[in-house]
Amino acid sequence: MLLLIYAGCNRWVEKDAWAMLMRSPNDSMFCRSACFIYWTPEQLKCRSVTGVLSNKYRSLGQTQAKPAMTAEKLNALKGLHSFSIVEEKAFKDLVEHLAPGRKTLTRRMLTDRLDACFEDMKQKLPLEFINVDHVAVSADLWSSFHRSFIGIVALWLDPSTLERKTAALAFRRVIGHATYDKLAEVLSSVFAEYGIQGKVTSVVTDNGSNFVKAFRVFGESETNETDDESEMRPADLTGILNTPDGSECVLPPHIRCAAHTLNLVATSDSAAAELDAQYSRVAKSVFKKCSALWSKQGQSNISADLIKSHCGVYLRRPVPTRWNSLHDAMEHLLKLHNEGKDIERLFCILKLPVLHRPAEYKFMEEYCSVMKPLSCALDVLQRQEHMFIGYLLPTLAVLEKRIKYEAMKGLSYCGPLASAVLDGIEKSSMRDQATMNVRTELAAVTQPARADVAASSAPEDFFSFGLQTLPAETQDELSRYLLVPGDYPLRRMPRQLAIRAREAAYNRNT
Repeated sequence: MLLLIYAGCNRWVEKDAWAMLMRSPNDSMFCRSACFIYWTPEQLKCRSVTGVLSNKYRSLGQTQAKPAMTAEKLNALKGLHSFSIVEEKAFKDLVEHLAPGRKTLTRRMLTDRLDACFEDMKQKLPLEFINVDHVAVSADLWSSFHRSFIGIVALWLDPSTLERKTAALAFRRVIGHATYDKLAEVLSSVFAEYGIQGKVTSVVTDNGSNFVKAFRVFGESETNETDDESEMRPADLTGILNTPDGSECVLPPHIRCAAHTLNLVATSDSAAAELDAQYSRVAKSVFKKCSALWSKQGQSNISADLIKSHCGVYLRRPVPTRWNSLHDAMEHLLKLHNEGKDIERLFCILKLPVLHRPAEYKFMEEYCSVMKPLSCALDVLQRQEHMFIGYLLPTLAVLEKRIKYEAMKGLSYCGPLASAVLDGIEKSSMRDQATMNVRTELAAVTQPARADVAASSAPEDFFSFGLQTLPAETQDELSRYLLVPGDYPLRRMPRQLAIRAREAAYNRNT
């Protein structure tokens, strides 16, 4: 005898009762959409109803089509696993269970296919760039195991859907010193390889001196491109005379990473607050005691277990390479204190200097309240999706407004910190870069015949649009654009809008 599991209400129904159930006028319509699974009583002894219902089932006698197992679904490269995973027994058993009869690749076959995929990508990308007019590039340089590497990523918006697309253009080893001329040569060669020399709108990098100098020497002239070594220096005539003919390259405009710049504001520029004697005294005491606690957790397993048993969780520790980590660690420690955890007792157990009440806890509260907006701004600017350079100015405006609001509430200790952060934001070139891009793009839309005004305006009028009256067609264009709701997808706007055409060129990474 076969049994049926009635998935509609989890009832057990004998096969002989099937016809009677289907003839029932009340249940017939529901049964047409119900699902029945066939199992013998012996099979059901070791299976629960829930387990059976989770398997593939038959609907009214017709087997549901099982999706085909393709090589794309078994692609081991998508998860960034090591090549050796295909030779592990557990992986082979998994593939055999999911796709019986299939055999896994060997490690050598996998690496060969990887090379083939890479060559195929290099051939397809230039073809895709043919239909793209504007490409933004992000470049990064790092060192690992005494070796230097450079990574270059392209970002663009699809002209028809305005969907952001990314592609890794290069991941190369930099032999020797990563000098500015060597970086310029690598960037120029990559642009030429993919045929995007005249399409790159900007290159986003960190604030490293080698990148900054590369774009200052080989890049297009930018009014906002400054560095810490802006004073006059003698030219290296020997290097200029020894430069081979034809080796000069011209790089696109340079944009410093706004997130990295904000991180420098939080670390370097905020150090100016230590010039205030009161702030410096309390800050050094608090950071020294907290650093000792964080170090104890990282250096000793016994101390880490004591912290876990006392607080219920491990403490968050600052990491030099992770932005916001100092604020997050301080905020976590303050949160444990506010939740009633006896932090003083924890310091005593670990034989560390205790935080003094109420001054040092008050300092921690003020420090977190001042640095919280900066931490949130960094999180916004580091988003992977829905982040464009158009978000930079509003983010900076909100950041400054919130820090000023905290300062207006009256800070007992961290007033100098708020002033130092605001001064750091003011001195940075982020606002200048964002404002310059906004003006350039708006000039192309609103005043096409006067797009060269920015180049001829006086410095004090650089960010002023003047009092000129816009043409009627331009007013109509802007009016139609401003009437569109804020949550309306831009890709669904009429294709004749000039603003929509500028979207692909303007909205790029920060």
